[in-house]
Amino acid sequence: MTSDGLRAPVNAPPGIISPPGVQPGVSNAIVVADKVIVFGPGSGIFVYQGAPARGTLIAAIVPVTTTDPYGNIVPPVITVGQWDPVTGNLMAHVGIGATGAMSMANNTGTIIFFEPDKGLQAIYAAAGRVAGALFASMDNGGGNDGITNTVLQGIAQYVQLVSGATLAVALNNGQVQYYRGATGPAGAFTAAGTADQSQTDTQFLTNPNNGGTTNLSKAWGIFADEVQQVGTTYEITVPFNGTFEASALNLGLSLNGAAVGGAPQNAQVAAGFAAAGTAFTGWITVQLRIQSTGAAGTANWFVTGGITTAAAQAGGPGNVVLTGRVITSAFNTTVDNLISVGSQWVAAVAGQTITGYGSKFTRTGP
Repeated sequence: MTSDGLRAPVNAPPGIISPPGVQPGVSNAIVVADKVIVFGPGSGIFVYQGAPARGTLIAAIVPVTTTDPYGNIVPPVITVGQWDPVTGNLMAHVGIGATGAMSMANNTGTIIFFEPDKGLQAIYAAAGRVAGALFASMDNGGGNDGITNTVLQGIAQYVQLVSGATLAVALNNGQVQYYRGATGPAGAFTAAGTADQSQTDTQFLTNPNNGGTTNLSKAWGIFADEVQQVGTTYEITVPFNGTFEASALNLGLSLNGAAVGGAPQNAQVAAGFAAAGTAFTGWITVQLRIQSTGAAGTANWFVTGGITTAAAQAGGPGNVVLTGRVITSAFNTTVDNLISVGSQWVAAVAGQTITGYGSKFTRTGP
């Protein structure tokens, strides 16, 4: 039987089924299969746009870094993108590595990198994913990016200086933190400070003739995961008023709910400050400044403020400056602490009272 070359003769037997495997250069344009197995040295799957050549590769799957027969350099494992027709280097692309790490890049070399096993997302500058080119990162634990770049916890941006040092700023645990790395991208960062912070609270808190310590402000937290350094300073300011009777009044800093004592550690308004039933008003600021850090850390604290009566405001007697200080007090920076403005009536006298009208909490310094 013969054929016209266009259609099979009537009742022609079926064609011979090709054996498994596709031979280079002789495969049909379309291959339909439920399994494709590629193995052996230099194995891979390569997809070209148009004739295979350097720069026409658009997708590849290879187990290790490979150069295809036309000079296109392919990283492992799955890559879709553009290759340079002159150098064969990979340009704009999306890639997935063996551990699930994913990278995206544009033609300028900027790379966005996702590494699930490290919990890391990183952006690299035009130099690519190399030492010193880390531009920004988001990481849940900090550490290393798998090359040599040190990665900070939180959301961070990095600037490589001509000197080789690296500057960084990170948003971590609600704080803006500043760092400096003196030994280049692989060096350890040294905390260089935290952005100043200020918060307010509007609670009215009253001490109605209480002989124990009663807060006039919210108990504000100084937390262990903050970047506390020598010189870091915390302040609470509270405006107040009340009615004086015949008892002395102690005002000052209460650390973790501790009792507020009198002078010189805290301010004391003496029993003879004013006549019984006299209304007063004033303000107080307590300041705690880190002197040394660690479990055996220390802090200094200072008290400033003033209290006055209506008569004193009109030029009469009744103005008192509030002062106090504690030098080198124990302060463990490795645990959470609470500070507040506390008040204590030295003796119980009916009718005496003091109320704090909200507070402002500020963190400054390195």
